[in-house]
Amino acid sequence: MNAMFTGKKAAQMCAFFIQKAGGTMEYERLLKFLYLADRDALALIDATISNDDPYSMKRGIVLSRIYDLILGKAPGNKYTQQDVGDFKQWIGKDGNKLTLRKKNFREEDLDALYPGEIRIMEEIYDEHKDRNTKQIGEATKQGEYDAGIGGENYPGSTPVAVKKIIGAFGWGKEAEEDALDSYWHQRLLGQIVKNG
Repeated sequence: MNAMFTGKKAAQMCAFFIQKAGGTMEYERLLKFLYLADRDALALIDATISNDDPYSMKRGIVLSRIYDLILGKAPGNKYTQQDVGDFKQWIGKDGNKLTLRKKNFREEDLDALYPGEIRIMEEIYDEHKDRNTKQIGEATKQGEYDAGIGGENYPGSTPVAVKKIIGAFGWGKEAEEDALDSYWHQRLLGQIVKNG
């Protein structure tokens, strides 16, 4: 499993959801689907799909690097110019809507994603596709508020500790510690591979 952030994988995650929605999607809605997919992956495989960092914003949790790529922010220490280029090959932006630059792709064209990750995203899309953006946003908050993530008094644009997300699953201390250890081992391995 590739445990590091790449613009290509981020773009393919976005493209998957945008294609499911008919080729265009408001980016706020997309960001909610992406977070839900990462949260479910974390619960199922002790890893996120995007390998991005969650941030609590006023209207829910977002994946910070993907959000910055969508907004067209310049690369820095969060991602590279290569990530920007890879993202732009797949995704276009028109106002608050995202569109596909690569159209009519098949699942096997999503080569940065594992089949199990695609299944998780399919389940998330099927579960939430008929809900409006606000309702999907409410789904991103289930359990998170109880774990001290978000809420009316939570400052916007604040990093969310993965430990708190795992804690929101309500598994108990030992299972939560095991999941967190597994998560950090995978992230560390990704950094070792990245830095060669």
